[in-house]
Amino acid sequence: MYTVEWTPGDPIQNLLAELCNLERTQPHEYEMLVFAMLPTAPIPADVEMEYPIWAMDLHKYCLAGKDAAAIEHLDAIQARFAQVPGHPKPGALSQG
Repeated sequence: MYTVEWTPGDPIQNLLAELCNLERTQPHEYEMLVFAMLPTAPIPADVEMEYPIWAMDLHKYCLAGKDAAAIEHLDAIQARFAQVPGHPKPGALSQG
């Protein structure tokens, strides 16, 4: 079983590069990877419920999207969902 070497203190781009390399060189291991178990900095629950964020680094850059192929900043994701009617404002669930 493959162990991801990336840690949240590293840039998220390094995680994406590691995953791309794994997919290219060890496709069976890549297919067995549980993306929900990737190492990550804490992801706010209100965002995680609405949009797939698989991992986040300490600078709030996220590996996101259905295919875990996009890198987006948490602030941009929160701002996008703040525009959706009925969606809680950023941090609303964590203030509870």
